[in-house]
Amino acid sequence: MLVAMKLTILTANTDLVLAGRRSWTRASIRLRAGALAAPLASLGVRVKIIVANAVDARRRDGSLFDGDVFWLSQSVEDWHAAFNALRAAGKPVVVDVCDDVFSMVGAGARMAELARQADAVTVSSQPLIDLAAAQVDGPVHFLADAVEGERYLPGTCGVDGPVRLIWFGWQQKIGALTAALDELRALAKERPVALTCVTNPPASDPALARILAAADTRLSVTVLPWVAATYAAHIHAADFVLMPDAPVLRTSGKSDNRVHQAFWAGRFPIVTDRASYRHHARFACLHDSLYDGVTWALGQRRAVLAAIAAAQDHIAAHATPAALAHRAREIFETVRRRADGGTP
Repeated sequence: MLVAMKLTILTANTDLVLAGRRSWTRASIRLRAGALAAPLASLGVRVKIIVANAVDARRRDGSLFDGDVFWLSQSVEDWHAAFNALRAAGKPVVVDVCDDVFSMVGAGARMAELARQADAVTVSSQPLIDLAAAQVDGPVHFLADAVEGERYLPGTCGVDGPVRLIWFGWQQKIGALTAALDELRALAKERPVALTCVTNPPASDPALARILAAADTRLSVTVLPWVAATYAAHIHAADFVLMPDAPVLRTSGKSDNRVHQAFWAGRFPIVTDRASYRHHARFACLHDSLYDGVTWALGQRRAVLAAIAAAQDHIAAHATPAALAHRAREIFETVRRRADGGTP
């Protein structure tokens, strides 16, 4: 009889409350450890989450070591002391990687160092599989980010009124939108466009100023602060989700979470990064430019609705918390067997 596995997750301090439950603002934690803890427990895995500011005390009193497998979340914390203590105690450690930490400095470089020493690595995207495999000696396991919220029916797809577009992202990605402003102006000449940007730069940010300056009678621009709840509320008022390519981030091993979240919300993403998202070609969302993508989607409503339905079926099978929990349990059981000297 298989004994229930005890999985301990080491993660950043919780800093957010959603629906009465503590959560994390960073997607690299919220959509992974945060999303999978409860469904893993429902599968019989005994899950313990230890946040960063409690790790040292747990290490001193010995309660840190009460686990079969340890999963380290990617975060800014320096996990070296905990990692070394766990390895000295003979505990298998899995390091979670959500970006190309192997080309980073600072906190990213610290995570890369631990990943190279870990018993196994989990990665959040298909591009990261090869990036990590070239850097680490242990096994690399793909574990997608989880989608959030409920599955929504497709939206209106721009049937009438202005074309309602939404773009969301952190400030380091906003340059991709400013680079596409001419395309949005061209769209607006043919039909009014209402653009909503959900982002986090200060009001004085020059890139944000360029976006606001592009507004006129044909192109309205609304800028909202980056908060998960804000994005969730406004995506359902949009026709299409803009995902322009940011070449400077192309090697970052982008997760599918943005594309998945758009489809899951019943909205069609216009994606111009063919390198990172080539495996989504079957959902008709990859285009040479935002202009081409929006123009195509406005004229192909039936194809857009079919693509949303197909993508949602794929997400339901592979990227919901419940579906991912089965994959996660399989990964951690494999790590435990390997550590115990069994067949990997």
